[in-house]
Amino acid sequence: MTRGVCFLGFLMALVGFAPMSASQPIPPLVWRGIAAAGAVVLAGTFPVYFSRREWARRSAGASLLVCGAALCVLLAFILTQRHVKPSNPFTLLVAFGVFGCGKGISFYRSSEIRQLFRP
Repeated sequence: MTRGVCFLGFLMALVGFAPMSASQPIPPLVWRGIAAAGAVVLAGTFPVYFSRREWARRSAGASLLVCGAALCVLLAFILTQRHVKPSNPFTLLVAFGVFGCGKGISFYRSSEIRQLFRP
């Protein structure tokens, strides 16, 4: 699970900072926000590999919350704009990203995972 979260953060940071074409219907500010959220996810989840402390578990959950919020903003922007089709596969990917962030938060909050981390 942690590797998947780190990979999601890496992809978000990579895609958000990639050069965008002029025909892109989503403003660059939204992409930069997604990239920043990806960097936060990467930085917040990476300590879980090295430390089994409670603060690492909490930082991973908080970074997933930040990531989910950024993806929700992007999803809301896509659905409210008329020139971006909601049937676009990219919209489905963003929706699955929001779902994945929610599942990741519930994973880090589960009692079995809490017992693995020392207070």
